[in-house]
Amino acid sequence: MAYFRQRITKAGTVSTALVESGQGEPRQRVLVNLHGEPDTLRAVARLTVRRTSLLAERKELASGKADNDGKVVSATEASEVIASIDTKLAALAREQAILEQHCTATSKRIQAATQAYQRELKDAALAVLGRMMQLRGLGKQLKRPRPTCDGCGNDLSHERHQQTVRRRRLSRQPGTRRRPAQQGDRERR
Repeated sequence: MAYFRQRITKAGTVSTALVESGQGEPRQRVLVNLHGEPDTLRAVARLTVRRTSLLAERKELASGKADNDGKVVSATEASEVIASIDTKLAALAREQAILEQHCTATSKRIQAATQAYQRELKDAALAVLGRMMQLRGLGKQLKRPRPTCDGCGNDLSHERHQQTVRRRRLSRQPGTRRRPAQQGDRERR
């Protein structure tokens, strides 16, 4: 009889596994590691997404195109990477076969869970990218620029900038003086 086991590791992460124990056996045998997923349905969805991404990467490397970083890979490096991908795919296939035996969900529910997991993965990747951009200050460059005054590049509104320019011109003209500040000047502005 297989059952679900969950524990907290020393590092504080959640570890989940599908285990079984025979009658009279004191030890539990781990059937498959669920990698922290709360149930077998999400674990199957996670393995499906991982398997499709590895197959896409393998197909790209086999075709001789560049890898994910945009670098061109030599044939020997590509064959080594393809071999490691094949071993990962074999391990994923074994885990998925065991999980599908113990998962009672229909194929439609598995497909819906897979799509939901892909959305979560995409959202998490975008959140990480946004945080990295924020930390590096790139977010400011992508924001919509503030309106600037024509020709001078000042980021004040055009009217306020024109008022500032007029004041400066008046103060530079000979024979003109700025009047001393009076009470209530701030209220007029």
